[in-house]
Amino acid sequence: LKPPCAGTLRGTLRGRHLRQRKKRCVFWAMEQPLQMAEPEPDDVPYCRQKARCCCCKPPRWTHCPICLLVFYVLLMPAIYVVAHFLVYPGDDYANVDGSLYGASCKVFNFTGRNGPVAAEQCVSAAKGTTSGPVPVVAFGGNGMNMYDTVESVLDFLPKDQQWEVYSFSFPGSQYAPRSGWTTERRTEADALDLLQHISAKKEQKIVVFGWSLGSSVAAFVTSQKPDLVQCVMLGNPFTSIRDVALSWTYNFAALYLYLLDTWPTKAFAANFGVPSIVMSSLEDQVVPVWMHGEIYKQVPVSEKLLVELQVGHMDMFMFRQDTAKAIHQWCVPSSTEHRLI
Repeated sequence: LKPPCAGTLRGTLRGRHLRQRKKRCVFWAMEQPLQMAEPEPDDVPYCRQKARCCCCKPPRWTHCPICLLVFYVLLMPAIYVVAHFLVYPGDDYANVDGSLYGASCKVFNFTGRNGPVAAEQCVSAAKGTTSGPVPVVAFGGNGMNMYDTVESVLDFLPKDQQWEVYSFSFPGSQYAPRSGWTTERRTEADALDLLQHISAKKEQKIVVFGWSLGSSVAAFVTSQKPDLVQCVMLGNPFTSIRDVALSWTYNFAALYLYLLDTWPTKAFAANFGVPSIVMSSLEDQVVPVWMHGEIYKQVPVSEKLLVELQVGHMDMFMFRQDTAKAIHQWCVPSSTEHRLI
C-alpha cells in the first residue's frame, strides 16, 4: 500500500496545502492494521541485522573456529587412548625360572599404599664372592615387565659379583601379572614402596637401576629417598616424556600435551646425591640422544659417569664392560659402613 503522503514534499508546498497533506498521511497510518517486521533474510550481514543473536546466528567469521574447536574436543578421547598405549604398550613375557643365568627366582607380594603388589626376586649364582648378594631394584622400559627386566639386568651386571635383583611390572593389564590402568603417580608410588620394603628387609643401601621409561622411575625414587640408595644407573634417560612426544610429532603434540603423563626425569636428576652412571645409546631410535647428555649434565654429584656407545636403544648388555669398573667402585659396598642404622 502506498500512503497518500508518499514521495518527497516539494519546497513549493506551503501553508494550507502542506498541512492538509500531512493530515491525510496521519489518518492513513492510523487506519492501517499493525504489521510485524518481516524476518531478516539469510544473506543479510550480521553487522546490518536489526536483531543480533550470538547463539542462534553467529557471525560468519566464527564458523571456522567453532568447527575447529568441536573437532579438537571430539578428538581428545581418541588422542588420549592412542597416546596412552604408545607410552605404555605393555609386555606379556613371563618366565620365573631364571635358569638362563643360573639365578634362583621367585615371585612375592609386598604391601604398597595401593594394596598388594606382585614383584619378582632373583639371586644370581655366587662365583667366589664372600660379601653376599648386593640388592638391586630394577625398573625396565615401557615394553618390559618384571620378568623381562630381571633377566636383562642379570645379563648386564658384572658376573664376578653376586646380585639380588628385584623388580615389579608397571600397573596396567597390559603388563603381566598386573591389572588396572597405567599412570605415572601409581607407578611412582609402587616403586617407592618396593624400595622401602627391600631396604627394611635387607637393612642396607640399595642399587637402583632404570632403563628407558624405567630410568625416570629410578630417578624418582633416588631423588625421593637418597639415604636408601647406594648408587643409581640410568639407561637412555629422557628429560620428560612430553619432550619425547614433541620430538616424535614435530611439536604437533603440543595441542594435546596435557593429556600425557609428565615423567620429569630432568627435574629428578637435579636432586641426586649418590654416585650416578648414565648410559647413552648413540643410535637410539626412541629417545633423542641429546636428552641422555642433558640428564648427565643435570646430576649435581662429582661421582658420575657417562658411557656412550654406537648401539641401539635396547642394547643394554653392550654397556657391561664399560660400566663394570664404576659399578664395582660405587655400587658394591666394601664394608659394613654402608649398612643402614
